[in-house]
Amino acid sequence: MLRFVAFLGAVFTVFHSNLAMAQLCAIDFDFGDAVIGISPNPEEGEQFEMGVLGEPYYDVLHILLPTFVNDVDESFAFNDDTLLDSVALSGTSLTNLETMETLSLADIGLEVVCNNNGDSGNPCSYLGGEQYCGDLVGTPTQAGQFQLDILTTGYITAFNLPFGQESVYGSFVLTIAIPGCTNPDANNYNAEATFDDGSCEVDVPGCMNPEALNFNPEANIQDGSCLFEVCPGDLDGDLTTGVYDLLDFLISYGCMSDCEGEFTGDGVVGIDDLLLMLIYYGMVCV
Repeated sequence: MLRFVAFLGAVFTVFHSNLAMAQLCAIDFDFGDAVIGISPNPEEGEQFEMGVLGEPYYDVLHILLPTFVNDVDESFAFNDDTLLDSVALSGTSLTNLETMETLSLADIGLEVVCNNNGDSGNPCSYLGGEQYCGDLVGTPTQAGQFQLDILTTGYITAFNLPFGQESVYGSFVLTIAIPGCTNPDANNYNAEATFDDGSCEVDVPGCMNPEALNFNPEANIQDGSCLFEVCPGDLDGDLTTGVYDLLDFLISYGCMSDCEGEFTGDGVVGIDDLLLMLIYYGMVCV
């Protein structure tokens, strides 16, 4: 019976009744031909979805109860026709796995809604042979990794007598993360973040000119490394557009006939040519 109730503890995870919540989950999970099951199933490595500190959280536990007690475990010494009457949630608690502090769901901003399809007056009482679900909802107010312990009471009728037993079960792990950049080399590194949200901003020096031969689309810092086939501002022929080219250009400024540094085609070295010269400045040709 201890193993039986422990299993049911796994089934009836955190779901404490709160009928004030708006919408009940849909009892629609496909368990196939199984006569017993839960989803997510911690024995298969499944857990509740990760929550984010300060952001609305929602997840659903789906449960399928067997009709007969022996479907829980064939080693039980009950008659094959012994029915599972019901299981009721009688308590929950959380343990912060870092500090080992014991908490309630309300302490971290969460609450639950049981949905037993109206099969009994207590929404967190579930009948054998039926499928149910429950919502885990709220806005997390505390980050961390928590073990979820559940206190349940399972009821059967054995030897013509009602029998119930409480048990504590804990195998679900609920993670509430702090999103942010977890890369210490990034400009926006957040030492408190526990979940990398892809927001890291890392300096990547390189050529940012898409017309260059060595354009780097990932670069976010111009490092002067751009290479070009042609340098329009290279007036002195040294394969670079530098300070001496700029001086030559300034000498030609205002020229109106056969002018060096006339880039626009209007025959005059003027302000538009100067703006282009400033754009060309720093070019290196190959």
